[in-house]
Amino acid sequence: MLPGGKKINYKFRYWAYPQTALDKLPNSRVTHTYPDGSVDIEGADLGAQGALLWVLSQGKNLKVIRPQSLVDLVKANLKATLAFYEDDAE
Repeated sequence: MLPGGKKINYKFRYWAYPQTALDKLPNSRVTHTYPDGSVDIEGADLGAQGALLWVLSQGKNLKVIRPQSLVDLVKANLKATLAFYEDDAE
């Protein structure tokens, strides 16, 4: 389990090697495989803060499907990061 925060149940769509995610996410399983090779991974009892850090480290290889609270956290973090690059002031 990744440490930190309230425990959540989650669903991600993952475009990288599935075993990488499964190794980092105890109590998870692949629930669907898509023709493009991506998979849905579902699990439980993941710390919300740890989940956020791990999700952000996966970049374009992962999309959070649920919970909505984690989707919202990821979006807010990505928007804040993008703002650093859109601002011409240094």
